[in-house]
Amino acid sequence: LSYDIKEAIALLISKEKSCKMCVDVHKNIAKMLGLSEERITQILEGIDSITTDEKEKALLAALASAQEYRAVFDCSSSNPRYILSRFNLIEKTMQMIEAHGDTVRFAVTMHGGCAKVASESADCLAPEEEVLYVKKAQESLERLSKAKTVELVVCAIALEGNGIDREDVLPYLRISENSYLDTIAYQNRGYALMPLK
Repeated sequence: LSYDIKEAIALLISKEKSCKMCVDVHKNIAKMLGLSEERITQILEGIDSITTDEKEKALLAALASAQEYRAVFDCSSSNPRYILSRFNLIEKTMQMIEAHGDTVRFAVTMHGGCAKVASESADCLAPEEEVLYVKKAQESLERLSKAKTVELVVCAIALEGNGIDREDVLPYLRISENSYLDTIAYQNRGYALMPLK
């Protein structure tokens, strides 16, 4: 499926589930992908309002009724407070989706400054005033790791760049040789990209 179709589906589902935050995020992604304001408005008004052929409308209708949410949260932020807030939001989002009887398939990819959160010795890597936030972010990651539908990935390139040995990585994280490749692969499998910068 093309990215504009994937985003149309994400917008339709977000609107159907009355998730304003999700609608706003997917509107921004749709704009970044080149969808016009007119097209986005049509999508948000519903499948019958979309100017397209019947084949595409049928495809959108079938896929938009799917009850599984897929998202890859791509974290490169080096701000522990922000990282903690986003990891907590991922947990809350997952709980909201599951409370509606739907399922999730989430992935969190960590690279850049976010890789520091992956270290068992993160308290040595972070300034003293950030250690509490790093530890709480790790607690959030550990809770997420217990969900069978969540994959947690840290980039080996980022580990090396941050001076973190592979042996020092939290045991519930998978080390990827290049998390950009993982993020692209998730998108190719229908996961919505949620950048955390």
